Amino acid sequence: MPPKFAKDTSKTSSTDGGSPVKEENFVDALLSQVDEDNVDDIIKIQKKALERFEKTNEMLITCVALSEKRLERAKTEFVENKKLLVNAKSDLEVVFRKLRNMKQLLATKYPDIYGQIAEQNKPPAEEE
Repeated sequence: MPPKFAKDTSKTSSTDGGSPVKEENFVDALLSQVDEDNVDDIIKIQKKALERFEKTNEMLITCVALSEKRLERAKTEFVENKKLLVNAKSDLEVVFRKLRNMKQLLATKYPDIYGQIAEQNKPPAEEE
């Protein structure tokens, strides 16, 4: 329960020559404006809002933790796939180098036949 407001009669008003009676009336009027039930309702509403915020905060913390785990998993998969792609690229470079070497060997060993085949498989000219 909220604390009761105490009247302070030690001060006097400077406008009326120091009459504490008018101040008491003013304080009483202010205190009569405060309804204890309304104050209790406001406190309950604030407590409910606080509980909701705490639950939301917990859910967000859980969401962040899950996101961090997924990000770590994605990072490791990315690194593994990058290595796989680099290995595939180097393997393809080896295959193409061997093919070029074979073409050169065939071109030097069988120049007539290679020339005919190269002319038949000539790529079409690009039109501009």
